[in-house]
Amino acid sequence: MKLTKVEIANYRQYVNAQFDFENNKNSELHVIVGKMGSGKTTFLEAVNWALFGEEFFSTKRHYGPADINNIETSLDSGRNSSSVPDIGILSKIRLQNDGDYRTYVKLVFVGEKEHLRINRNAKFLVSNGKISPSIEAVPLSVFLNNSPVTVDRELEIQKRFPKDLREHFFFDGESLDVYLKEARGTHIKRTVERLSGISNIQDFTDFLSGVRTKVIYKELRNMEKKGNNRLEEISRKIEEQERTLKELNTRLEEAKQEKEKVTRRLEEVVQKLQSLQDYEQLKSKLEQLESEKQAKIENKKRLISEKLLLTLDEASYLFGWKAVEEFYKFAGTKESSILKELPRPAVERMINEKTCAICGSHLSEELLNILYKSLTSESLVISEEYYNLLKRTIVKNIYQIRILNEQISVVEKEISEIDKNLNELSKNLPNDVSSALEQYQNEKIELERLKENIQQKIYDITNNIKSIQKELEQNKRELQEILESNKSLAIIKRQLEFVQTLEDILSRGLGKLRQIISADITSHTKEYINRVMWKKDIIDSIAFTEEFELIVSDKSGVIQIKELSGGERSILTLALALAIHKTAGVSIPIFIDRPLTNISGESYYELIELLSRFSEERQIIITMTDREYDDLKERLVKLASTVHYLNTEKKGDYYITTVERYL
Repeated sequence: MKLTKVEIANYRQYVNAQFDFENNKNSELHVIVGKMGSGKTTFLEAVNWALFGEEFFSTKRHYGPADINNIETSLDSGRNSSSVPDIGILSKIRLQNDGDYRTYVKLVFVGEKEHLRINRNAKFLVSNGKISPSIEAVPLSVFLNNSPVTVDRELEIQKRFPKDLREHFFFDGESLDVYLKEARGTHIKRTVERLSGISNIQDFTDFLSGVRTKVIYKELRNMEKKGNNRLEEISRKIEEQERTLKELNTRLEEAKQEKEKVTRRLEEVVQKLQSLQDYEQLKSKLEQLESEKQAKIENKKRLISEKLLLTLDEASYLFGWKAVEEFYKFAGTKESSILKELPRPAVERMINEKTCAICGSHLSEELLNILYKSLTSESLVISEEYYNLLKRTIVKNIYQIRILNEQISVVEKEISEIDKNLNELSKNLPNDVSSALEQYQNEKIELERLKENIQQKIYDITNNIKSIQKELEQNKRELQEILESNKSLAIIKRQLEFVQTLEDILSRGLGKLRQIISADITSHTKEYINRVMWKKDIIDSIAFTEEFELIVSDKSGVIQIKELSGGERSILTLALALAIHKTAGVSIPIFIDRPLTNISGESYYELIELLSRFSEERQIIITMTDREYDDLKERLVKLASTVHYLNTEKKGDYYITTVERYL
């Protein structure tokens, strides 16, 4: 089922907006782009409001005047129209003019076999800047295949968009990284069971059990009121025993989950203890690394010292002449020491050009005379041979400085690598090792004790279940014998056999279905995660158990979900959700508010590629900022089905959002 059109009127920033998601491409990736505050999340809130009559992505926000309290929206079951709309959804622009206003959001879904139109309305009265909600005669209209649904309108929506499971098709990109922490265990299990139909089968199994105990056994007792007291006693015992077995199985499952949590924590504590118990070895390695680091630092200092001397020497060659001249100029001495540093050709050139060879300034007659006289004294002017030697020395010094720079760079890299190793080792060594050892050792003892108690609890419950099952089987056999010996109860016998056969078939089928679903979700999750995840050393194994729990571990078997970065957990969350949807075969569109929030590196682009490929099977609608769109514009032109851009315009004291379709 695809969302083809959304119309929004008088809903917060949107006074009148329309989104068309029809396209001619194979993929169904739709993008909504806008600056911060332009209404990206509000669009998703509007879709949520149309479906469920309330917000989802954020807490209730007040959009009306400060002196008006928010009125909570109360959902009825679609059978009455007494729900009071939340005044916070009305567009602020309407506060500027008095009048009656209607907020509505219209959704159009198109599937292979059915069309669904949803129109949720709310009326408001604005007077002197104050809002009061009015009750809409028909606050929700639903049309199925162009025929109006007159009763259970909310139920028709719930069938296709289960409200209690919407966090698995409505995602907030900013909290994707914490999803696996908050939604593991029973929550994901319940989701998979609902989406895959397992819960429906389980409900039917429970229904059959109720038929057997509350209908057939009751009818049996009514038929034998004045007859076989033993028959009534056995039937009641069977009812009680089956009810007890159901309660015990629930307790057993809870105990197993509790044991799994304790076991995981115990593994973490044992790992930390192992690190601390290797403290002496690690300490020795730390000291060795510190020693190596100091040696490298001393070597670096020596190289820098050599470089400094060469650099100063070089500077004296290159800039010394200029310094000597400046000194001579300001000192006012009659003897020019500059002549001791200049070669004869340079002096002759200065005399002929009447220009200083160092600074280029014009030379006075007095200086020219001094220079001219200097040519007759070999002691004052260096020779050509010495001048050429100086030039060769300069070239040699430059080469040696380059070599020293390379050596210093190598040493700095070695020091950096040592610092990295020191930092990694230090993570496993708390400041107070003895205190940490005691703390983890005490926790280990407590966890082992707790695990042992839970194991004993599991053992006791299991034995109790076996005992009751044995008694139950005996009672059922006795009941069967009584029924077979009494021909008047033949119809009851056939009813019980039929119901029991169905229960047995469903029970075996559920076990097999769990195996198939867990294997499929594991396979699909691996497929999606391998496309975008680059840290293969961290994620070595992915498994989705028959109890519907995601386990991600490294090569050593240590569970790694907590060790992943926010972006990595976001990718893993999306991969799992997509896998669950694909396995369950549901056709609900997926909405993601800013999926790129915690993504970086190559995965930034790979995630868009992944969503585009998956949208060939399932419609995906995402939002992103204008900056994110600019980075991905070329790719999105090829991959996206439609792109809607949100523009904000100031109207009076408030802003409204208009929609422009780019693709």
